[in-house]
Amino acid sequence: MHYVHAVVPNKETVYSDLIAETMPLAPRKIVTQIREFWLPWVIFLEDVLSAARKSTSEHLYNRNNSYWNDLGASFAYTAIMAHLAKQCPIYEPLLDVTALHYEAKERAEGFEKYIGSDAAYFETKAVNLGANAKLRSTNKITNRGRIEIWDNHLGRGRAVVFCDSFTFNVLRRFLREQFLELHLVHSATVDFAYIDNVKPNVVLSIGIERFLPTVFNDWSAASALDIASSLGKA
Repeated sequence: MHYVHAVVPNKETVYSDLIAETMPLAPRKIVTQIREFWLPWVIFLEDVLSAARKSTSEHLYNRNNSYWNDLGASFAYTAIMAHLAKQCPIYEPLLDVTALHYEAKERAEGFEKYIGSDAAYFETKAVNLGANAKLRSTNKITNRGRIEIWDNHLGRGRAVVFCDSFTFNVLRRFLREQFLELHLVHSATVDFAYIDNVKPNVVLSIGIERFLPTVFNDWSAASALDIASSLGKA
């Protein structure tokens, strides 16, 4: 089994030069401390997104909120799979993200209460991203505790991904085109019971930097199935 942990940078980390001087960034964060230890299974996507920003004039995050968009996630997808491929070459990225066409589309419906009725909400989407993956099942839980299983006859290997909404809302569009069987678990921690049950070839844990106020304890965390059961959706 192969494992990679990816830390997604906050929007203000990538665009730190645009932050007002009256709102200075913390000089020392949990991520900063983690980076002081060389861990071969960890990839810090701050380096990837910061380099990507220099290579394009397009936005990597949505202009109206803190989420990355498809373009930003495409750089993360390529970097995560390349990192995984160092452990096992068959997991080289199957998608050529440079061949994708990205468009910024206005999406106002459902966001009026957040941005105002007269404001525009833009999302940059990869409009020609493949759709070979098919959703096998979902427990339909919103956010933490949500589980989805995807099948893709063109993919490789069985993967379990523990993640937050940055992956569920955006990055999954890329990951589901990569794996033969993909389990997405909305959880901040690794669920060892779930891994033991599924027996995947690959385990990924992907989390946004702002959810690292402390280091998570995977060993004492509630399982994804326990959370689903508590919500009546196991």
